[in-house]
Amino acid sequence: MFFGVIGREWIAFLANNADSIKTVYKAIRQKWLDLSSNMSGQVQRVAGDRFAVLETALYLAKDLTQWTEEESAQAILKNFLNWKEEFGENSREESALIRAVTDWLLINEAAFIEYPAGPNAKTPLKIAGVRVLADKAAKEEEHYFIYPKIFDEVIDGFPKKMALGILFTAGLLKKPNKPEQGYNEFIFKIPKKMIGKTARAYKIMPFSDEPETEEEAE
Repeated sequence: MFFGVIGREWIAFLANNADSIKTVYKAIRQKWLDLSSNMSGQVQRVAGDRFAVLETALYLAKDLTQWTEEESAQAILKNFLNWKEEFGENSREESALIRAVTDWLLINEAAFIEYPAGPNAKTPLKIAGVRVLADKAAKEEEHYFIYPKIFDEVIDGFPKKMALGILFTAGLLKKPNKPEQGYNEFIFKIPKKMIGKTARAYKIMPFSDEPETEEEAE
């Protein structure tokens, strides 16, 4: 490709100002990280890398483009907002995981023991856990206790630590205030009254979007 005089001047500028370029990039990258601090990890990575590089390039080329610093910053911000609107704040991997869990719950609802049990309740052949029905009087929302082995099958294909973090942030996975020693921080003890024995499970609140910490059920 041929970029003419401006292209040659740009390349020469980059070659002769490596240290100052690094300083400018570092400051602009920090600005983008601060801007995206409350957004998803994917958005933060893209903002801190790609859009920071683009703004740095425009900033450094201001003598060639005749754009002011403000014009360059506004142009990149507009493109960033358009990108975020199109792709959303969740990465495709995060969206795929959340969709996989919610779809699995809808398809396998019959694999859970219901509590409180209805008069015609049947025990599933393969029990995935307990579906706790909503109790308006107790102000308790519907939720699921999913046995760890089943949960691992549901998130198969995703790194477990990453999956736990994504589901917790999305508000689907809950965490007890006082995790039981010897178990990971997301494991609840299912109340014995529900299944007649002691068992442990992950607690899922379907379609919730508030990643708050909940008290462990007694």
